[in-house]
Amino acid sequence: MTDEHVEISPRGRRYERGAGGVELAVAFTSLLLALFFVVGALRVSTTRSDVSAAARAAARAASQAYDASDGSAEAARVAEDALVDRGVGCRELGVAASGDYRPGAIVTVTVTCTVDLGDVALVGFPGTETVTATAAEMVDVIRGGG
Repeated sequence: MTDEHVEISPRGRRYERGAGGVELAVAFTSLLLALFFVVGALRVSTTRSDVSAAARAAARAASQAYDASDGSAEAARVAEDALVDRGVGCRELGVAASGDYRPGAIVTVTVTCTVDLGDVALVGFPGTETVTATAAEMVDVIRGGG
């Protein structure tokens, strides 16, 4: 029983041709999966900080409004602009502002962004990740309230 791909060394050890290529393919695949995992983890992490920054900016904008409807509209506009400026593509974006708009009161804004992770789902990430951040600001005593 002879095999064309097996050689015997002078010391009697068997060498198999092609084993290095298989090892290289396994190593390359493992490295690629690790890279995809790192990219996915970084995307989720940076999206969390971007959504948090958008919530803070939206809360600042809402705190300068005269009433709840203006505050909600301004918070939604500012949050969307902040996420677009940071390159965050939300599949779904939700912005909710609540609170009392009297001068010195507190307004709270919650931003919810659903991010598509389909391109890194291969390494265990879900197809989407929903990231939520909340920020609160005091209503401006000069401009806030009616």
